[in-house]
Formats: sequence, structure tokens, C-alpha cells
Amino acid sequence: MISATPILFRAIIVSLMTVSLSVAMEEGQLLHGLSKFFQRTIPPKKYPMLHKPIYGCVGCMASFWGAVFYTLTAPLLGFNVFEMAYVMMMGVALNFIFVKLS
Repeated sequence: MISATPILFRAIIVSLMTVSLSVAMEEGQLLHGLSKFFQRTIPPKKYPMLHKPIYGCVGCMASFWGAVFYTLTAPLLGFNVFEMAYVMMMGVALNFIFVKLS
């Protein structure tokens, strides 16, 4: 049985992490160079399906970066494919809530 507490904890971390990453990649911020690198290597017109989840849409970013975060924390917190899907979906939902509230 999957416990709701670790899922919610991971989803909140994923959401906050991706919102922070998105803000840090804006022009004039610390990671703007990373954003420029992504724009050169994954141009939106050539790879529209990769552009949004990697750097183009703060709501969509939780799916890609959530999977990365979940995989990196799996040795510490455990790994379950269904739990990973829940974390990613909840992260996306939280990001869209944050975007709508801002």
C-alpha cells in the first residue's frame, strides 16, 4: 500500500523545485545560461514536445524534473513506479495552481 505522506512531500518538493528552476532560468537570473543552452539544443520549433517539459512551461516541467528528482531520491526514500506517477501528476497540478494564483 502506498502512503500519502511521502507522495505529498515529494510532490511539494518537486513543485517548489521546478518553480524555482523556472524563475532561475529567466533572463538576468543565475541559470539564464542554462536556459540559453536548452534553447540552442532543444529549440521549441524543432522539438515542441521536449521544449515544454524541460524548460518551456513551469507547469509541464514537473513531469520531467519530477522524474529526475524521484529517481535521484529513490535510494533514500524508495522507488515505486506508481508512486512516481502520482508524484509527477501532483507536481504538475501544484505548479498549475501556483501559476494561476500568481
